[in-house]
Amino acid sequence: MAPLDEYGLVWQPTWAHLKQLHATVKQSARPLLYGTYSNLSLGNLTEAHVFQTGSNCVAFLVNANLHGKVDIQFRNNKFELLARSVIILSQCNKIIFNTAEVTAQSYTRSSKVLQFLNDASKWSWTSERIPDLKGAKFANKLLDQLSTTKDATDYLWYITSAHGNDQDPTATLEANFVPNKGDNTISLLSVMVGSPVKEPIQQLAKRIKAEVQ
Repeated sequence: MAPLDEYGLVWQPTWAHLKQLHATVKQSARPLLYGTYSNLSLGNLTEAHVFQTGSNCVAFLVNANLHGKVDIQFRNNKFELLARSVIILSQCNKIIFNTAEVTAQSYTRSSKVLQFLNDASKWSWTSERIPDLKGAKFANKLLDQLSTTKDATDYLWYITSAHGNDQDPTATLEANFVPNKGDNTISLLSVMVGSPVKEPIQQLAKRIKAEVQ
């Protein structure tokens, strides 16, 4: 889970857990940057990564087992590593961080209704200029919105055209409309929201593309 949600608010305990990890790495910066690196296998899919400079030492003990904890001996000390976890040792003997233990604050979010928008008079709208085609990207498929907009905006315009004629004057988007004779420009606004998606994104894109077609 990301440390920030779609609204930029702190998401606990992930944010505090990563903050503790950052502080731990910063505390061990000298041996990590200037120390001599060595690694050794401790058996049973466990290993140690050691950074040593003079009397300063930091070690990362890794348990790559998918299931089950492992007890290991490292420099005359015994450590318990849970499955798929890493512990960081200050001076190669004192645990200062364990990825399997979350000591950060956790909480439950709640919400309450501040206003009901059930009256048409409470709604408002604004006219937004449709951008021109200078520098536009051309594609015959739906694009990944985040990589296309570079996260600079939540909005992405899809613009295409349709040719109307007297024999087939109607076309369908969400409702029927009568195109003008000749070329008709059609603009669709794609908006990015933080709603969860229950189906794989590839299937969702295919379904949206089919509905648009």
